[in-house]
Amino acid sequence: MLRDMEQATSSSVRQIYQQKVLTASEDISQHATSVPRDMEQVLNCLKNVRTWQRLSRDALYNLHEIAYDTEFIHHITTFPDLLVIMYNPTVLRIFTEVIHSQDTQVLSYDTTFTLGDFYLSVLIFHQTDFCYATPANL
Repeated sequence: MLRDMEQATSSSVRQIYQQKVLTASEDISQHATSVPRDMEQVLNCLKNVRTWQRLSRDALYNLHEIAYDTEFIHHITTFPDLLVIMYNPTVLRIFTEVIHSQDTQVLSYDTTFTLGDFYLSVLIFHQTDFCYATPANL
C-alpha cells in the first residue's frame, strides 16, 4: 500500500486517500493493510518521497534550482543580504495594464510578514476589471 501511494505523487492527498478507500478489498482481514489509516498517513508518505527525491538540503541551492525551472523567481542576490524578487509574469502584465489604464491607482506595500530571520515584502494592487457595480457608483 505504501509503495502504491509513493507512485501516485502527482495526485493530491485527498484523491489518493479516496482512491485507496474506494478500491480496497471488502475482506475485513485485508482492509487493515490495504487502506491508509487516514489522510495524514498519505501526507507523511508523500512527504518522505519528496525528501528522498530532493537533490539537496541547502536552501540557497534549492532556491536557484527553482529559479532555473520556473519563471517565478527573477532576481537573487545572496550578499550582503539575501534578496529574492519573485513575481508571476502574467500578474505583472495585468498590473502594468491597470497602472496605464486608470488615472488613480492605490498600491499597498507591506513588510510586516516575518518568516524566521527574514521579512517578506508584498506589493498589492487592486484589479478593477473584477469590481462589481453598486448603486453609489452607477
